[in-house]
Amino acid sequence: MNENIEIDELVETGLEFKNQGMFQDSIDILENVLSKFPNYSNKDGIKIVLAGNYYEIQDYKKAINYAYEVISIKPESELPHLILYLSYYELEEHEKAFMVLFTFLQKYPAKLFKDTLEELLEGLSEGYGMSHKDDIILYSRKNGISIPDDLIDDDTD
Repeated sequence: MNENIEIDELVETGLEFKNQGMFQDSIDILENVLSKFPNYSNKDGIKIVLAGNYYEIQDYKKAINYAYEVISIKPESELPHLILYLSYYELEEHEKAFMVLFTFLQKYPAKLFKDTLEELLEGLSEGYGMSHKDDIILYSRKNGISIPDDLIDDDTD
């Protein structure tokens, strides 16, 4: 029982550091928890936090690795997909970012990705992302997001 209290206190401290913007301190504590307690019951939650922390310190490759670890166990979890999408985008691997987005949206409804779809629709209106226009419009409609009028006119090609 004492070990569980110790683990929970360490995790809580790691989360507090994350919330204070002390991402490296959070990483150090949470990776230590994973290392010392590999059977910890909420290790997937820790890995999502680590993915986000690494994204925040711009270590996108490590963010991608942790996001994939969670996705392999919980493919329906949207947050690691979003971190993966954003990390690929920051690495200017836009095709991979779009594939992450569209692969997730083929199977699951958007919650966190709704903002992303709205931003992509705005980009389409400004001429960006046109090679993915049909998919962006399709998944936006599928998730109840209004399509701007200027895109509907062109949608009848």
